[in-house]
Amino acid sequence: MIVADCVRLRVDRKVADPYFIQYVINSKIVRLQAIARAKGTTRKRINLTEIRKLLIPLPPLSEQEKIAEILSTVDRRLKIERKRKEKLKRIKKTLMDLLLTGKIRVKVS
Repeated sequence: MIVADCVRLRVDRKVADPYFIQYVINSKIVRLQAIARAKGTTRKRINLTEIRKLLIPLPPLSEQEKIAEILSTVDRRLKIERKRKEKLKRIKKTLMDLLLTGKIRVKVS
């Protein structure tokens, strides 16, 4: 049986952009803070009190929104490029199979 702990964080939208907070929480610097505050011997956990102590950079709301928008655009572009890369890998594999089985011949001039 797998048990997962979960905490729901609510963001005051007058102070912080939820998408910005999502990116910040997933950043390396905040994750390292969380790891340092985690407690436990076999399965480390961080409680809500410790989560509240995490230092999160909070620029003005308009700047947060711009940052979140830029990062979101980059994420979408990365997703598109990963799909393209996988498609090219499949094409390469198919071509290699066709060439190695002799179903397609390449003329060398």
